Amino acid sequence: MVATRENAKSLSGLPPGELYSRSDWDRFIDQSGSDEMRALAGPDREFLVEHLFYLYAFTEAANAELTRQQYEKRNELLTRLSRSVGEPVRDPGSGLTMMRAYDEVWVPAAKRPVNTLREVRKYVADFIALNGDHEIEQLTREHWANWRADCLTKHGPGATAFKRFSMLKTIVNESIKAGLLERRNHAGQDVVMRKPPRSDLRNEGWHADELDTMFSADVFLDPRADPADYWIHVICALTGARVSEVADMKRVDVSERWGMWTFFLARVRGKTKESRRIIPIPETITSLGWLDYLGTIPKDGPLFPGNNGRSFSTAAGRLRKRIGLKRDGCDIHAFRHHMKTLLGDLGCPDRVNNYITGHAAVGEGGRYGKTFQETALRYLNRIDLGVTIPRWTQPRS
Repeated sequence: MVATRENAKSLSGLPPGELYSRSDWDRFIDQSGSDEMRALAGPDREFLVEHLFYLYAFTEAANAELTRQQYEKRNELLTRLSRSVGEPVRDPGSGLTMMRAYDEVWVPAAKRPVNTLREVRKYVADFIALNGDHEIEQLTREHWANWRADCLTKHGPGATAFKRFSMLKTIVNESIKAGLLERRNHAGQDVVMRKPPRSDLRNEGWHADELDTMFSADVFLDPRADPADYWIHVICALTGARVSEVADMKRVDVSERWGMWTFFLARVRGKTKESRRIIPIPETITSLGWLDYLGTIPKDGPLFPGNNGRSFSTAAGRLRKRIGLKRDGCDIHAFRHHMKTLLGDLGCPDRVNNYITGHAAVGEGGRYGKTFQETALRYLNRIDLGVTIPRWTQPRS
């Protein structure tokens, strides 16, 4: 019961020193423990806390070992980039071309989607084709100005040009962070591109006719459609959750707490610290057949098999185009802005509004207390999209 795989994953994701007081452990058990663990009390709970502490101590040791390995890897890379094997590294930037920095520094620095890796590698190839294959320290302001001009010429002054230009700057910055290049030797650091202003279209949320079109689509009417197409849209629309938070949920993330059904959003990882939260499931969702759907899902698997945030966002975009919704401000992410507006119109307090949508933290007592959750549920139950959503129909076997 103690050393489950989910417990270990949750513990290893926390920074050292995060869990030491008894209240810290009670909160961790409430957030990441199984139903059996949360039910323990008295000596049994003390026994559980003791063993979780030993497990956490091991993960702290593991984190220290990982830091040591990263340090050794950096030294190894410095040696490999030196002019001759075994020679002390006096000039870390020597031999560090843009493509080499991409392969040996930027790629290992973080876990990134495969599509992003391919995209940025193409940017590097374009940069080299434009300016030649130089060491980074040999690149001049003119080289970077040429790159900026090429981005603007090909894509115009917008988000695509900014991304193409700035992603190469991140490769240089990672090289500086790794100690392979001194910032004073980066001649193009003062060549910048202004980030385009963020569009306000998304903040409009959805229009009434667009909601009618969306919830009249075949995925909401055909029992043979993938249930994920139905439920992920419904949950995003009626809670304001991020599509990645909903699509990546496990079956264990849905349970009864404080006498109400709840979602545990971003249990394993989230966009921000505030993403990891428990919110009540409104009656508008349960009345559509949610518990019927829940009964079809194995208790130890994903809530929406075969889906994740990235793949579902792509599928949702294709659905939107297929049914004729072309305005930029009515994608699945816009449900978040729509929800914040609707909650504000109902007079929902900002701290509750922000907690529901995962925009800002509130005090620990309010975050997990029954009274706070009841308040959140009361406002969620009052949300009215102004459209009739067809009830989910379970496919006949």
